[in-house]
Amino acid sequence: MIPSNHPLDRLSIPVSNIAVGDVVLHLRRLGTGDLRAIAQHLLVLGLPDRRFRFLGNLADAAISAYVRRLDPLRAILIGAFDPGERLVGLAEAHPTDTVGKVEVAVSIDAAFRCRGLGRRLVARALALAFGDGAQWAEFNYAPDNRPFVALVRALGGRFGPKLGYASIARSSDRAAPQGA
Repeated sequence: MIPSNHPLDRLSIPVSNIAVGDVVLHLRRLGTGDLRAIAQHLLVLGLPDRRFRFLGNLADAAISAYVRRLDPLRAILIGAFDPGERLVGLAEAHPTDTVGKVEVAVSIDAAFRCRGLGRRLVARALALAFGDGAQWAEFNYAPDNRPFVALVRALGGRFGPKLGYASIARSSDRAAPQGA
């Protein structure tokens, strides 16, 4: 576990405020000090949302264990906080065993969905991952998760070769390798 006084706890760059409807949210990179907020955010997801986010109906204990394994030193975690400092959106870019590839996931509080928040969070996570040297981002998703399909499409994602898989290349002039 990362010590609670680790410099990443204070990492809040880049920070920005965005309007989502009539609410101003602030976006920032998350550190170890935010793991409790991440757990709370993921634990309030209902069963359909858990299936979309984790590709399975995870119990609370499994989600808590997932959060305990998160390593903000390796993963890029971008959060959106409401005025009450509640985490309402989370984008994650995790390095994979394949050099130069990250796996991306996102979860948005029900009250903030279908307003572009997920797209903005994922775009920020991708920019940081690509800036850190990633060449490809992959997305594994439930094929019936239409909002996620729309999000990936809006960011220029390529779908396939299998159902429930998409990718985005760092450079728009290159296509992700099939099965990457």
